[in-house]
Parts: sequence; structure tokens; C-alpha cells
Amino acid sequence: VAAGVLIALSLDRPALLATLLAAALGAAPAAAIGLTDHALTTDGLSVPGRRAAGALLGLALVVGVILAVTLRPFVERLLASRSERWWPRAGSAVVALVIFAVTAALASGGVSDAPIDNGSGRFETVSFNNRIGWWAEALRGFASAPVAGHGAGSFPLVHLIERRDSSLVRSPHQLVLQIASDLGVVGLAMLATMLVGIVWAVARVGRTTGWPSVAPIVAVGAAFLLAAQVDVSWSIPLLFLPTFALAGLAVGRTIQSTTVRRPAPGASSVALVLTGAALASLALPVAARYALNRAQRSLATNPSSARSDARIAEALNPFDIRAVTTRGFASRGLGDTAGRRSAGQDAISRQPENPLAWACLVSATDAPVGSSARRTLARLNPRDPDQTKPPVHC
Repeated sequence: VAAGVLIALSLDRPALLATLLAAALGAAPAAAIGLTDHALTTDGLSVPGRRAAGALLGLALVVGVILAVTLRPFVERLLASRSERWWPRAGSAVVALVIFAVTAALASGGVSDAPIDNGSGRFETVSFNNRIGWWAEALRGFASAPVAGHGAGSFPLVHLIERRDSSLVRSPHQLVLQIASDLGVVGLAMLATMLVGIVWAVARVGRTTGWPSVAPIVAVGAAFLLAAQVDVSWSIPLLFLPTFALAGLAVGRTIQSTTVRRPAPGASSVALVLTGAALASLALPVAARYALNRAQRSLATNPSSARSDARIAEALNPFDIRAVTTRGFASRGLGDTAGRRSAGQDAISRQPENPLAWACLVSATDAPVGSSARRTLARLNPRDPDQTKPPVHC
């Protein structure tokens, strides 16, 4: 998609298409080996068992690079000799071929939602890979809280309630549906406002300076939005950050005024405070995770030290209940019944919709079957195969 948009909007189409074709030809040897060699497509093999195949793959990469560099000038000369009327026809043929291939693939295998393994066979398997079920869960989550949603990042908990099996997943793998479940109509309105603003900025710059100048922005943005409909591209920095950096360039180029205004009194102080808060929001969770890892390592040998480190992790990041449950587990090792109960109560006060928090309370208070805490745990995680043995012990 990105390559197609880039070639369609650019002026030097032969050069771009020649680069794409040469790269595809150069990648073919390594792709063929990587997808067919047993030593590279099988899980659980030892490093010595893969060494020869890895060396062959490396050789194929080197040969492919040489092949791409060598073929590119010849391909460009061949394409440059084509008339202007050839390009729209070639583009229409490519689009028709893609539509035919997708339709044939869907028709041959039907619409399946079966899970796919991680072997090389997934490359040619036609399946939504559990996504239809996850999308339905997000829709049911949206229906249960349509205005403000369940909270940012809450889909893992919505999934526990709405799932039809015992699988676990952190995202529905669809951007709009996740926003709908997490943030409701409010979040959808914010998402639409952002996208409309970016499209407006790109269109304005394109009309002013010419569409080839915004071709990279449109190409990357189109590919990102397409991927976001079937995967979690918005949570991968390598995909997310370049896309929005390019969008920011387009928005910035719409600003016409270059007048430098004197900052308002106190603006520097406010900027300094905001910068410090932003840096702290990045640093504190990292420090909390370090303290939590240290606490979990010392649980078996030194529960007193583990509880102290867990309290530090709680103070640094009050949003993560793993530190609270770790404190409860350390109190259990010290024989501190009151400390275990305190951890359970703190867990549910911080995350009352998280079944792990209620599991902590159930184990800490030895809640009997049929008690209010166990009923809440069963409601928040109804597909747990064994509710009588909570996954977290405090």
C-alpha cells in the first residue's frame, strides 16, 4: 500500500518502481530459504542445528543485495521507455490482480477465525487468527459502556469478561474498536478529530506545494491506518512514531505566521514544570519496575526485604498492582495475616475491576466459597477454569 501510494503521487515513477522491483528480486533468494528451510522454520531447535542454515541465509542476503544493485539501472531504463499512457493501464492491472488474489484466497479457504501457529505455514494461511472473536468482545465492551468506555488500556479486563474461551489477549487488534471499548464515544470523537485535522493539513500542503511533496506522508499514513485495522501497529513505536512525526510535519507546514511573540510572564516556569513532569512520567515507572523485580527475586530468601522493595515500587508507580500483590505475598512469607489482608484491600481499591486484585483479596482473607469477594472474582473472570484457586496469592 505504501509503495503504491508513493509511486502514484510521485513524478519519477520509473525510478521508484525500478527500486521496488529490484528490491523484490533481491529479496527473493533469502525469502525462499527463510520460508522453506526446516532449520529456520521449526521451533525448539538448538543453535548448532541452525548454524548451517543461518550461514546459507546470510549468503543469500549478500547475493540478493548484489543482485538488486546490479539490476536496478536496467529495470529503470526499461520502465522509462514506456509511454505515459502505459502507466495508468499498468496501475489498473496491478489493482485488479490484487483484488483477484485476495478474492480467490478468501473463496478457497472461506472466512476462518481459527488460530494460526508461528511456523512458515502462516504465510499462506487464510484466517483472521481469532480477530473476529476479539472484535466482537470489543463491541460488547463498547455496548456496556458507550459514553466514556471502561478506561484507557482496559481491554485485557473486558476480554476476561466477554471472552468465549480461556484464551488471553491484551488488544482486539483493531484501532477503532479498541478506542470504542476503552474510551467510548468520547474517545472516538477525539480520534476522528485528530484524523480529520491531519487529513486537512496534508491536503492543504498538497494543494499548495504539489502532491509529490506529501507523497511520503500519505504513503506511510495509509499503510499505518490499514495495518491498524487488523493489528496493533499503534502500540509499536517503530511504526507509530515515524507516522505521527510525518503527520506533525504536515501540520507544522500549514502555519503561515512567522511572527515571534514575547512569551507571557511565567511561561518559562510553566514549561519547565511540564517538562519535568513529562520526564518523571517516563522515569518513575522504569524505577518502579526495577524495584519490583528486585522484590520478586528476594521473595523466597528474604521476604522482609521483598516487602520493603514492593512498597518502594508502589510509591513510584501507584497504578501497577503487581507491587501490591508482591507485598501481600511477602507478608504471607512473614506470617503477617494483617499485612496480607491490607494488600488485598489495597489491590481492589486501586483496580476494582481487575480480577487479579480480587484474587489477591480472596487468598489473603481465605474467603469461603459463595462469599462476596469470590462472586466478584467469578463475575470479572467467568471463564477461569478453576475459580477456587486464584492465580494470585497474597
